Amino acid sequence: WTDNSNNETGFRIERCRNAGCTNFAQIAQVGSDATTFADTSVNKNTTYNYRVRAFNAAGNSAYSNTASARTPK
Repeated sequence: WTDNSNNETGFRIERCRNAGCTNFAQIAQVGSDATTFADTSVNKNTTYNYRVRAFNAAGNSAYSNTASARTPK
């Protein structure tokens, strides 16, 4: 993702499983200025959707666009 914030404390990464899912759950939190995350807790041959939001003491940003990826068989 692109870090468009200049005052974040960190980022929260959320994921849901299967195409068209809407039941996102937070799976990780990373520090400020991060722009990548490796999800190592996935199943084979499964589609996952991800979204990210920045946060600081004032609260959360809007969510990023949703990105989708399918793991290999």
